[in-house]
Amino acid sequence: MTDPMNLKDLFKRAVDLMKENANQEAESVCLQALETDPSDVNFIALLGTSLMRQGKLNEAEQTLRRVVKIAPGFPRAQEDLGTALLNLKKPSEAIPFLVKAVELNPQSAESFFKLGGALKATGHDDKAEEAGKKVKKDIEYDDKKDKKNELSNAKAALKASAAPQ
Repeated sequence: MTDPMNLKDLFKRAVDLMKENANQEAESVCLQALETDPSDVNFIALLGTSLMRQGKLNEAEQTLRRVVKIAPGFPRAQEDLGTALLNLKKPSEAIPFLVKAVELNPQSAESFFKLGGALKATGHDDKAEEAGKKVKKDIEYDDKKDKKNELSNAKAALKASAAPQ
């Protein structure tokens, strides 16, 4: 069993591993931490994201659904669940979670782009275009912040989520 005082260190380690794209190792760290506190929403969310990054989409979906049930106000979990559903070719199921992510964090260009991809995939091209315009407007309005990298990642996510496979 993990010492509860060590959970902060484990969280930092899991995040660092995910930044290094060592997602399987991050999954192990999350599981280790969850042995101590099975209800720790932060570790459950990181676990879901690490599973998604490994292509374990069904497990990621189940894990992230658990997170949004426990913590519906957690925008990243809403976005990640939407992303997992997009990757599972379930864009209509992804939309409510991506809408919630946008509502909770309207500055997230990535959430808007993913929402746009889901809307486009379900035949709502006009609404997808609106989401794209919102991102562009936010970036033009807030040019002091470094949004270029976020925009680039969001475009890639939109392209990947909207591409037929």
